[in-house]
Amino acid sequence: MSTVAAPIESADDEVMYPNMLLSQLIFRYDNLKSIDLIKSNEIKITILSLIEQNDMVYIYEKLASKYDWIVDQQLVDQAKLKISTQLKVLADKQEEIVKNSGDIELLDIISNKGKYFARVGDWINAIACYDEIIAKPKAGSGRKIDAYFGKTRIALFNSD
Repeated sequence: MSTVAAPIESADDEVMYPNMLLSQLIFRYDNLKSIDLIKSNEIKITILSLIEQNDMVYIYEKLASKYDWIVDQQLVDQAKLKISTQLKVLADKQEEIVKNSGDIELLDIISNKGKYFARVGDWINAIACYDEIIAKPKAGSGRKIDAYFGKTRIALFNSD
């Protein structure tokens, strides 16, 4: 049974990260790897596909270390390049917003950065962005709730 998982989507079609189905697949792989090699191999292929689709290099490196997988250095390098390029774009947007726009636009870009960090599996920076939103006095309660939910999804993904 091979399942290619799509990220969870909310009612307004906004993609929610981290992808909780990936967490479930990692859990299943962990429990099957020594019992059923065929099923665990299918799950591993699905996991690697999702990781590659979302440039989740941080999770990939963690899993490769945990399960003694051979690291595809080309995949790691490509993902890190994509991540650094996207972070530069987000940093440039944030710098422009700080100079030319208001608090709401700044909160939007911080939220987008948090979601991006959650998508690629950089939990520390994602949580830092969500904490920054929560600490902002001008952030509305809805935005703060979204930040708390983002932190909760990260904790659930990692079984914390």
